[in-house]
Amino acid sequence: MRRQTENMTRRRPARRFMVLALCASMMGVAAAPAQAEAKPHLLFHMGVGANGQFVVKGTIQNQGDQPVDHGYVVVSMRDAACHPLGDRLQAFGPVAPGQKLGFEVPVDGKLAGYRLTAFKAFDDMGFELPASDDTSRIIQAREAEERKACSLARDGRNH
Repeated sequence: MRRQTENMTRRRPARRFMVLALCASMMGVAAAPAQAEAKPHLLFHMGVGANGQFVVKGTIQNQGDQPVDHGYVVVSMRDAACHPLGDRLQAFGPVAPGQKLGFEVPVDGKLAGYRLTAFKAFDDMGFELPASDDTSRIIQAREAEERKACSLARDGRNH
């Protein structure tokens, strides 16, 4: 009998803990407010040129409900055989909630190709925000084709 009483005593605190944990988690889920945040998205970018002047243009949108304080994009220029020609950093900001902001990265000389190698955004305390590149799927889908074209261009120059 004593053993049975000891077992029951040991089980009761565990049951109480489970009930309390369940109540706390239910209250936490029900009471958790949606957190306000900035959501920077790179919507679009492309290289353009006219009259010997070349730039990479793009559009950033803050799809959140808090401002993006500042950020930057880095464009890596490439020659016709995909050799790197250098990088250009272009700062942007601020971007208000819902706002679309265009950017232009000037290119020295003729633009044969480029890669957008970085897109970063920060809040007003300097903390990095999760930034999304909405063009990345399209670019990844083209990667094998572009690698082949680069290899062919390099092979043609070496012979």
